[in-house]
Amino acid sequence: VLSDDSQQVAALTADAEKVDFNLQIANCGYDCSTLVDHFRPDFIVIDCSLGSKEAGSIVRHLVRDPRIPFVRLVIAGHEDEFPSECDEGVFGRIERPFHLDDINQFIDSKMPESRNAFESQVKT
Repeated sequence: VLSDDSQQVAALTADAEKVDFNLQIANCGYDCSTLVDHFRPDFIVIDCSLGSKEAGSIVRHLVRDPRIPFVRLVIAGHEDEFPSECDEGVFGRIERPFHLDDINQFIDSKMPESRNAFESQVKT
């Protein structure tokens, strides 16, 4: 998750142990790039609290980043905050403020087969 909203980050951090995925949080594009250096996420949630222009710029950079060729970018915001110039790089959108349950539900709705495959691997 990439967000500079301190309340959003605090809420996500408080619930991080309650989910079955590895959560990493960055508060700026530089920190996000540093995280990607050693952590290869399946999804990156970009909070439009950064501003539409900055969120759009980050999406464009992440789409071209060779370290994460198959990452799915999710934009979080209100309808009027979403950067329209980067629609082709965005996998989906969620409303802000969001919680870890919202991210889980989004992943389950878009990729239910991957969640089922993960759960079957954990059970064996």
